[in-house]
Parts: sequence; C-alpha cells; structure tokens
Amino acid sequence: MARHTVTGIGSDGRSTILATQDKAISAAHGFEGLADDSAIEAGPDRADKSIVKLYEADRPGLANRPATGEFLPIATPPHGALWLEMKFDGPYETEFHRTDSIDFHYIVAGEVELLLEDGSVTLGAGDSVIVPGVIHRWRSERSWHSNLFVIGLEPA
Repeated sequence: MARHTVTGIGSDGRSTILATQDKAISAAHGFEGLADDSAIEAGPDRADKSIVKLYEADRPGLANRPATGEFLPIATPPHGALWLEMKFDGPYETEFHRTDSIDFHYIVAGEVELLLEDGSVTLGAGDSVIVPGVIHRWRSERSWHSNLFVIGLEPA
C-alpha cells in the first residue's frame, strides 16, 4: 500500500520524519461528501473513486524551519507556486540542503531515499512526502520519477 510521509523539525531542532501512514480515503474539510460512497458511484460508464487527503493547512505559506543548512534557491516567490515533473535516469544523489519552500513530492515510478538529519525513509511508486523547507537530501541507486508541487515561503 502507498504511504504518505510528513517531515518537519523535531524537538531537538533537527529535521526528522513527523509522521508516516498508509494512504486512506478521506476528504478535506468542506469536501466531506466526496468521501461518501454514495457521492461518486462506480459503474460501467463511471470511474472508480479514489480520494486521498494528503495535506491540509490553514496557512501553507508559513512553516517552522531552520535558517541553517546549505541553501538551494528555487525560483518560487513567497506564496507563489511551481509544479515540476522530475525524472532521473540512473543513480542520483544530492548534498544536504534546504529551500524556502514547502515541497510536495509524489513518486510516480522507481525508488528514492529521503535522508533527514534524524532518520530516513525509502519512497516508491505511489508514495508521497511533504518537505517544508527542512534540511534533507535525496539518494537513489536506480531511476526514479517524481511530480513536485512547490509553494514558496517567506525567507527563513
């Protein structure tokens, strides 16, 4: 089953995994009817329903994150948005870095390890992760493909 991971700052001030859970069908506030099986019915001429709440925030442009760590500039202004498709053919590795953004990754294919200051998680096809400007790095021994949605944050 696909998993969803949320990263952030732990009580020791280091980047860490805050939560990992199997994806479950639910709906965001105001869309409760979409999680009701009677709202969308499967049939010969209708699609099967799959609604997964991955993240909900009142003010996504604000996040607690460190002002330390190697800064990787992303061309997304504060409260701006950017949607990328990333494909890496073969081994790939970054240094530890941080961004002034909340990064929403959805792994389309392959496998990649997300390393934090305190812990790591291996992500595969169907998995998703939120990285809110915390110190992290990526490592993969094989090809991987990710859709990345970025929301710009106020500089730390």
